[in-house]
Amino acid sequence: MVSTKIPNPTQATNRAIIESPHGFGHETDAKEVVSKFASLIAGKTILVTGVALGGLGGETSIALAAALPARLILAARSASRAMPISSQIASCYPSVKITILEIDLSSLASVRKAAKELEGGIDVLINNAGMMATPYGKTEDGFELQFGINHLGPFVFTNTLLREGKIKEGGRVVNVSSDGHRLGDIRWNDPGFNSDAHH
Repeated sequence: MVSTKIPNPTQATNRAIIESPHGFGHETDAKEVVSKFASLIAGKTILVTGVALGGLGGETSIALAAALPARLILAARSASRAMPISSQIASCYPSVKITILEIDLSSLASVRKAAKELEGGIDVLINNAGMMATPYGKTEDGFELQFGINHLGPFVFTNTLLREGKIKEGGRVVNVSSDGHRLGDIRWNDPGFNSDAHH
């Protein structure tokens, strides 16, 4: 690890918190991580949610493809959102089998359907899809939109995959998150923000 001069103690503390034993830090990109763990990715089946052009899910999928997994499952709200990523991967890494899985995390019926219809087992599930700072809205199941898409949808998806035996033994589940949770707690008594207009 290269030593750098850090101007203030807060930055030093933050850097120490986010650096990993592998030397990854806040400037690490997906290509570096994939390169380090390429042998663990090669030949695996990996499902990534929230795949779209210009988003974390799309970039994650492209980076993973470089390590030649056997199959990448690109999960998105619609096939058209995942298609540009699928095309890019197919042109650069033709040996990687690509499947597009339509899933709407704002609908628990869609989440359960996608999990049940998924063919074959997966080695790695990356729950990446999410939304932030949108106008107030509700899912079709009546939950506050961000809570439904960022938490409930991935939770139900993961648990349905597990119950259906679609995550292979020894498989991994990765939940992508942010520091957004620091901005406020879950209102357990009113998770749908029904009692007032503060959102």
